[in-house]
Amino acid sequence: MGFWWSIGDDDVAPAPSSNPQGSTIPITRIDYSDLFRKSGNIDPIRSGALSAAAAAAATTLCLSQEVTPLWRALEYSLRETIRNTFEHGQTDSVWFTASTRPQKDDVQIAILDEGRGIRESLEETGRYSFSGDADAIRKAMEPGVSRNSGKKRTPAQEERLREQHPGQDPAIWDNSGYGLTDTTDICKFAGQYSVISGDQSVSFVGADVTGVACHRGTAFRFVLYPSKVADALAQVALDDPDSGSGMTMSQKLRKLKDKFH
Repeated sequence: MGFWWSIGDDDVAPAPSSNPQGSTIPITRIDYSDLFRKSGNIDPIRSGALSAAAAAAATTLCLSQEVTPLWRALEYSLRETIRNTFEHGQTDSVWFTASTRPQKDDVQIAILDEGRGIRESLEETGRYSFSGDADAIRKAMEPGVSRNSGKKRTPAQEERLREQHPGQDPAIWDNSGYGLTDTTDICKFAGQYSVISGDQSVSFVGADVTGVACHRGTAFRFVLYPSKVADALAQVALDDPDSGSGMTMSQKLRKLKDKFH
């Protein structure tokens, strides 16, 4: 799984493997600075570099580039979770690993960062105050809570974004706060999840469970049952292939209205 490489005792980075029994992505580090350089020194989210990395991982796990419901769920979950790490965690690196077991109808993903954690990130906005990490985790899973849309930019920042991305509204890729909501909801309908941050964890394993933890930063464990993913995407309004990051806030709110009200 690349453990020795991940702690610096092996110079050879592990490679993904695939066979009819399943696929494995070993422990892998993604650095924002590397993506930034590969994007020509522009934001890797806007350039598509982060999306490409998530798509490559989904393709490895699915053994195909075909955009199936499982591929879409994996690409979305990886992209949005890793994006949240870079945008909210105040860290340059994120680690992840994943594996598929077709015979057991499951896909497992683990994503971890060593940033500031969910509670500190949300409380910094001045909108929230929490009695514990579990409360902060639950709040972060609500729709729109972690959004950074409407963020203030200097005129120079606006001008630079317009030069780098002609014809694109600088606000189009602002985080709308639905990535963690949708990912955990997909898992509720088609699997299970755990979110760990600080000294507590919040999990769904057929029911909501709060546990004790010890992790500076945030860690995620997502489990998906491929046979249930298509129905799960429909339940969370992500069954449309074009319903990801290009969806406006008002469109997303309309799609989620029946679920949350």
